Amino acid sequence: MLLKEIAVFQRIALDVCAYHNNMVFYFQVYIKFMEVSNNWSGVLRFGLTSTDPSTLRNSLPKYACPDLTNKPGYWAKALAERFSERGTILFFYVTSTGDVHFGINGEEKGIFFSGVDTRTPVWGLFDIYGNSTGIEILSPRNQLNNLRSSPSTENVLPAAFQNLRLSSVHESPPPSPTATSLIPLPFHKTRGKNIRLSNDRTVASRSDSEFCHGYVFTARPIRLDEKIVIQVLSTESMYVGALTFGLTSCDPASLSSQDLPEDADSLLDRREYWVINKDVASIPERGDELVFCVTSAGQVTLSKNGSPALTIMHVDHSLELWALFDVYGSTQKIRLAGIVPPPPPPPPVRHETPRVRHCFLPPTTMTPAPTAELLHLQPTVSQLHLVPSKYLNLTFSYNSIHQFIILLFRVRT
Repeated sequence: MLLKEIAVFQRIALDVCAYHNNMVFYFQVYIKFMEVSNNWSGVLRFGLTSTDPSTLRNSLPKYACPDLTNKPGYWAKALAERFSERGTILFFYVTSTGDVHFGINGEEKGIFFSGVDTRTPVWGLFDIYGNSTGIEILSPRNQLNNLRSSPSTENVLPAAFQNLRLSSVHESPPPSPTATSLIPLPFHKTRGKNIRLSNDRTVASRSDSEFCHGYVFTARPIRLDEKIVIQVLSTESMYVGALTFGLTSCDPASLSSQDLPEDADSLLDRREYWVINKDVASIPERGDELVFCVTSAGQVTLSKNGSPALTIMHVDHSLELWALFDVYGSTQKIRLAGIVPPPPPPPPVRHETPRVRHCFLPPTTMTPAPTAELLHLQPTVSQLHLVPSKYLNLTFSYNSIHQFIILLFRVRT
């Protein structure tokens, strides 16, 4: 089976070289995922190389990324795991400017990476990695019925845009159910290169012709137990994937649009603290309301359209964290409706101390040698001093106790 796939691959590689010599680009290579697993991390790595594969027969490294990509003449990248389902058909091609585009099941997703040297012949490069355990190289001729026209010959408006109502751009967004208790909070000025912000920086719109680079951040770090309310204003079903939510200790003011990658997972390689959760609202619909919260226990919860909040991940809540969103795929436009402040702390519990009275016998001037008259010197009620106390016993002054004991002893004897 492997030898057959290699033979097919070599024929395609030769075709690529022949077309390249005539400066004909956009030659699509098709790969079908035949077997997938869930026991590993990561999936297929693919790209191009200007090195003749026959010279690598006995010197292939363990990994294509980064063992080969760190060398000149190799260009490859890891595919996102959500695209590597069994039966999925991946295609890619290189343009005359060195951009490698890719698509899934006949739908083009955009630029996968750039920088390929198109002045020399190139071969396809595949690393069957991680959960991708079996692939098949398909004949391009059998895929023409599912093929989207290349950018150089695209003159027909895609079907997904033919039913687009231009008036929908000006429609007012549905009211937010929690609007009465919201405090305004704008997005940060730092944003992805395909994002447009409204004047008040509360609405983020991704370019209609793009599916990625839709990053936005909160203008300030979030506080524990406050709720961030996001409203979906527009969707586009022609794209795969949905809104991404994350948290970072990186101040967005220190970033530029060039620092933000196409795939949000690449942010995890940065030196700052980043956590990412993709497709938090799969199959979004216009008007959906998403409420995010980082609790004082470090739980990150999500509630959709008033449903009970579910924990989607845990974070280090001891850090100062900004919230980030990637307006990705089928999510086209969102609005930061505001925040719900954390509930006030409960009032301290007051423990009332019972008011207990105790009495003091006043000091007396009795002489140490009592006589019979001392029997009539018992203190009267009017001589007792009542004062509040938290003790439940009777307290006497030292002199009174001493004289009173002597008095009782002399009487008994």
